[in-house]
Amino acid sequence: MKTYEEINEKISSKKAVVLTAEEVIGYVEKKGLEKAAREVDVVTTATFGPMCSSGCFLNFGHSRPRIRISEAWLDDVRVYCGIGAVDVFLGATELRQNDPANLYHPGEFRFGGAHVIEKLVKGEKVQLFALSYGTDCYPRREVRTWFTIADLNQAIMVNPRNCYQNYNVAVNRSDTTIYTYLGILKPGMQNATYCSAGQLSPLLNDPFYETIGVGTRVWLAGARGHVYAEGTQFASAVERSDNGVPVEGAGTLALTGNMKDMNSRYLRAISLPGYGVSLSVGVGVPIPHSERTDPGPDLRPGSRHSGLRHRLCERLPESDR
Repeated sequence: MKTYEEINEKISSKKAVVLTAEEVIGYVEKKGLEKAAREVDVVTTATFGPMCSSGCFLNFGHSRPRIRISEAWLDDVRVYCGIGAVDVFLGATELRQNDPANLYHPGEFRFGGAHVIEKLVKGEKVQLFALSYGTDCYPRREVRTWFTIADLNQAIMVNPRNCYQNYNVAVNRSDTTIYTYLGILKPGMQNATYCSAGQLSPLLNDPFYETIGVGTRVWLAGARGHVYAEGTQFASAVERSDNGVPVEGAGTLALTGNMKDMNSRYLRAISLPGYGVSLSVGVGVPIPHSERTDPGPDLRPGSRHSGLRHRLCERLPESDR
């Protein structure tokens, strides 16, 4: 087995053997497990799909005179302003002001936060309308202007839950069509929908979080990013198959990256009829084939950074949980 240092040296000298999680399957079948383990340095994993728990922090810089923004909209999509004077958070699933939603079911949900995010990454103009109650140090009460991502001081994607390790397949056993975040489900189990990259999926290739953890570098919609925490709803104490792969939701990743470096090809707004708006995000994670599988703070059950309660619950008697 190789060390991280040896792998990095091979990458620098352009001698590293890097295969996708799909390619390595055939490589192992051809070379055998032991030989493949010696020869392959990095296995790359990736996924692309709707990730509702996504959004971004934006900083506009100060106007003259200054304004302490208390309410704001971007292309008529409300943003959260309960932070700094000219910082806002734009959530991917926020709807445009006065969107009829499901008033006329199923709603079309043509535009929302995800569409604004996609426009920004494309370099398109977005309108800001902001209000304030005014203060002595921030006297301005209103601003309306157009801007692009290049005009912003910062545009930082901060996604509290991406890359679900596994997920349910959705079917509809009723006699009427239903509209869900997994798409339109026809009555009588006429269709089934799911969202997974399968053998390419990052956490399916690291079922016990031995390599992917807090601080892991990732490819996030074309930009460098990293895992900043366990994702919300992270749960490691779940039912697993014989090879350790969860048969339900399990692990998630909280990811962040610089939106100014992103590519809209890998970041797409989607409208889900009868449900709402979401953002499809592309994520890639390299898994080094190394003897060192604990690069630092991680997401494994029992680590002090996450999942501790889940590991404890696995060990304690039911009466003590």
